[in-house]
Amino acid sequence: QHHPLGIRVTQGRRQISDAPDHHDPTDADFDVINKLKFPPEGSNHPPNITPPHRLAHAFKFKDYAPNVFRKIRQHFGVNEADYMLSLCGDFNFIEFVANSKSGQFFFYSHDGRYMIKTQTKAEGKFLRSLLPSYYAHLKANPSSLMTRFYGMHRVEMKHLNRKMRFIIMSSVFYTPLPVHRMFDLKGSSVGRSATREERERPNVVMKDNDLEMDAVTVNLGPRRGVFLENLRSDSEWLAGHNIMDYSLLLGIHQGEQRKEGMRTVSVQLTEGEVVRQSRLHGDAAAAGADGIRIRSATEVRNSGTAAERLIPGQRRASAAYSTSDNNQSVFNADSGGVYERSPSGAKGADVYFLGIIDILQQYNAKKAAENFFKGFKYDRREISAVHPKLYAERFVEYMSKNSK
Repeated sequence: QHHPLGIRVTQGRRQISDAPDHHDPTDADFDVINKLKFPPEGSNHPPNITPPHRLAHAFKFKDYAPNVFRKIRQHFGVNEADYMLSLCGDFNFIEFVANSKSGQFFFYSHDGRYMIKTQTKAEGKFLRSLLPSYYAHLKANPSSLMTRFYGMHRVEMKHLNRKMRFIIMSSVFYTPLPVHRMFDLKGSSVGRSATREERERPNVVMKDNDLEMDAVTVNLGPRRGVFLENLRSDSEWLAGHNIMDYSLLLGIHQGEQRKEGMRTVSVQLTEGEVVRQSRLHGDAAAAGADGIRIRSATEVRNSGTAAERLIPGQRRASAAYSTSDNNQSVFNADSGGVYERSPSGAKGADVYFLGIIDILQQYNAKKAAENFFKGFKYDRREISAVHPKLYAERFVEYMSKNSK
C-alpha cells in the first residue's frame, strides 16, 4: 500500500502542475528528489499535502528525477492517466517472491504492463548516475531493446527501520497473445543449458545452448538489420558504462499452424531474474489453454513451491491490452512484439518478444574473480562473466548467428 499511494500523490501533482512540453530535462532535473511524509491522518500543510490512509504508521516517500522519467514515458507514448491506473488503481499486484540470488522482489501491475522491482542502495545510486546518458540513448534510439525504466522511488518505514527502493519498468511480455517458448540469452555457453530434468518439465525457461540444440532461429527478414543495429548500439552503450551479464529475453508466440502438440508452460521464477517473462492470460490460461498458465492462488499455496507463488486479482490481459506505450519501437508494433518475416518480407505465423534485461550489473572485482577461477576449467571466452567489451561483442555475434 505504501508505493501506490506515494505514486498516486506525486504523479497526480505533476498531472495538475505540469503542462505537456517537448523540451528535454535540464541538468538540474536529473538531481531532483521530491520528498513527502504520509501520516495516517493525512496532512493539509503545504507542500506536504497528503491524503489519510489505513496504515497504522506514517511513512516517507521519495520520487527520484520525476521530470526525467515523465519525459521517458512521454517519449514512448505512455498515457499518464493509464500509468496511474495500472499502478495505483483499486487492484492487487501480482507478486513474485524474492530471487534467491539477489534477494530482491518482483511485482507486476494488475494488467501486466509494468513490473516493479526492489533495488539495493548501490543499484539505485548506479542508475541515477547513468540516467543522463540513459535518457540520451533512448531518445536517440527509439527502437532500443533495453529495459525502459519509467520511475524510481523509495519508501521509508521508520517503525520497521526499513527503506525499500524500487524501480518501475515496462514488461517485455505485455501482450494479449500467449507466449509459448521463452529463452534467456547471454551469448555464453558455460552453464547455459537446461538440465535433462528441466527440459522434461513444461515450465522451463531455456538458455543459449538450448536455443541452438532446438534449432530455433529468430526470423526477422528485412528487419534483421535493424535488430542487429539496435542490439549493437545498446551493447556498446552498456559496455561503455562497464555493464555486463545482461540477457536478451526472447519470447515466442507460435502461430496457428504450430499449435498441434504444443506444450502449455507455467510461470516460474528462475535464475537471472527472468521472472519478468511471465504473462497474464486469465481464466483461459488457468484452464490449460495454449500458452503460459497462471495457477490459482489455492493451487499455488498448496504446491509448496515458493518460487511459483502468485497473488490473485489479475485481469485478463487481452481485455486490458493497450498499444499506447509501444508506439515508438518497431519491435513492439505487432501486439507488443514483432512478426517473424521471410527474407522477402512476407509475414509469418510467429511473433517474437524481445528485450535486454538485467542492465545494472557492473564488471567488478567479484566478476573478474569469477572469470579467473572458472577459467581454469572452462574457456574464459565462453564464461558469462567476461569484460564488458568482450561481452558486448559476443552477445551481438551470438544473436547474429541465430537470426536471419
